[in-house]
Amino acid sequence: MGKFISKLSVNHSIQIILLLYFCILISCGTNPVAENNNSPIQNHILDGYFVTKIASDNNNNVWIGTFDAGVIKYDGQKYQFFDSTNSSLPQTIIYDIKMDHFNHVWFGSSAGLIRFNGSQFIVYNTSNSPIPYNLVRSIEIDDDNNIWFSSCVHEEGGLMKYDGQNWELFTPENSEMPHNLISDITIDNDNNIWVGISQYVTKVSLIKINGNDWTIYNSDNAGIPIYFTNEILVDCYNNLIVGIDYMFSSIWDYSRPNIILFNGTTWNVNNPVDINGNSIGYVRNIEADLQGRIWASTFGDYWTISCFDNNKWNMIIKDDFIKESGVFDLYCDKTNRIWVATGNGIYIIEH
Repeated sequence: MGKFISKLSVNHSIQIILLLYFCILISCGTNPVAENNNSPIQNHILDGYFVTKIASDNNNNVWIGTFDAGVIKYDGQKYQFFDSTNSSLPQTIIYDIKMDHFNHVWFGSSAGLIRFNGSQFIVYNTSNSPIPYNLVRSIEIDDDNNIWFSSCVHEEGGLMKYDGQNWELFTPENSEMPHNLISDITIDNDNNIWVGISQYVTKVSLIKINGNDWTIYNSDNAGIPIYFTNEILVDCYNNLIVGIDYMFSSIWDYSRPNIILFNGTTWNVNNPVDINGNSIGYVRNIEADLQGRIWASTFGDYWTISCFDNNKWNMIIKDDFIKESGVFDLYCDKTNRIWVATGNGIYIIEH
């Protein structure tokens, strides 16, 4: 298949594609689920805000990234809003949020890598640091407090490592990376760095970095056709969970692999299915809760949020608020509640 992003004006093209990606996932609808007495939704907060990412710090504050309204800190009772009008945070889209060992908050954004040290936002971009591109879509922090993040576009840039003083860029030219474009990064319980990398659809690799050792998995040695990776994460059992993205596909077939699991030895497909065992749609987001259950938002004939209880898939939400606003992140908090980031605020699932 052809390359899906032109090398001409690639920064602008990436931003347009991401904007279209957000917009496509929002459709019209009514009947918000909060009005349903049998709903698992415990709360709906930040009505009207387009929420892109959620994380919490060591003090149980929830940090919320938005598409166009900056960053929000929520302590469970009150909100603190940060944007370009009242802080050093630039106007930007927030793609990822992680906490380091000093409880500093790191943001991946369209303006670069951003750190909040408790009093101010510090922006690392192409003008003041070695990062090759300001588009930072994924961040992870390892046991040694190294910041790993993506700084790339199609066929340019790559994986960055920052130890607080030194910057290191990994590309196909100087490392075992097969391609430049990174979809997501995660770290397993053994401090291995996992990176989802794509050149274009079906030309996809999952890389495990253990010190100087790089192990590359793809459709050939995994035995499963991998179209394009979306999110990757590790559950409490140290299984790698990979969401597959078919946004660029012209084929509408839910039965293709949507979630792939790797236990360190074997790869398996675990598609969200209905009570009849039929795949219910393409996966948009994945999350693993504190009990190792997999949560997934899917879109197809209808929107759903479903949970795999280590035995079977259970549909928790169907359509309702999802059809109205789209889902852009799933986050499990320290009490095992699931926070659903949507184009119209956050819904909290008690289960």
